[in-house]
Amino acid sequence: CCGICFCSKLQKKVCCFLIWFPVFMFLTLLAVVLIRGLTVQDKFKRMKLSKEEVVLINPDNETKIAWANKLGGAIKFPTVSRNETDQNVEEISKLHDYLKTVFPVVFTSEN
Repeated sequence: CCGICFCSKLQKKVCCFLIWFPVFMFLTLLAVVLIRGLTVQDKFKRMKLSKEEVVLINPDNETKIAWANKLGGAIKFPTVSRNETDQNVEEISKLHDYLKTVFPVVFTSEN
């Protein structure tokens, strides 16, 4: 080890192995991860579902606040169910009705 203690050659080898083996394994794993990360290619390709151009919405702050208030109204319903037999069916039904009235477009079957 350091020359001060009285370790046998076997003890020195075991000590060096116990110290350097985890360091070597860590560096090996790090190298493998870096090599794999830098050489990975796209395995998945996006499919185009339609020929129409994608239109992203960019609402103003007032619209965002209105949407948040509508969605925030949904958390007022205590829909806690403890298991399959102990369910708060009335509150779940009220939540469903609320969502139907606030977000009617979601519940339409139009494409």
